Amino acid sequence: MSSLNWLQQNQLIRLIAFCLMPDHIHLLFQLGEKADLQKVMQSFGSFTGLQAYRQTGRGPLWKLGYHDHSLRAETEISSIVWYIEQNPVKAELVEQAEEWEWSSVEWQSNSSQD
Repeated sequence: MSSLNWLQQNQLIRLIAFCLMPDHIHLLFQLGEKADLQKVMQSFGSFTGLQAYRQTGRGPLWKLGYHDHSLRAETEISSIVWYIEQNPVKAELVEQAEEWEWSSVEWQSNSSQD
């Protein structure tokens, strides 16, 4: 989360939804006005990869590249958020999305309690 928080605090993204899975991550964000997608993803990958290496002594964390999809309409957001947050349920890691602590479901519920 610290990498995503940094990207938000520096106005590079507005985070909408995320889900960290055992072998990949789903992110939905809006780029900041002066942000470049390639640089944002490079920064995110470098920071999280370094943090993971420091904790585990193993690397690399991420494969090169990423898959991006531009939303064409605001109405797509809710269905994409649902898809992202239901990923652990679909993968049979949990029974309910709220049980997966590495997603925006957990993040948003903690944010609303502050």
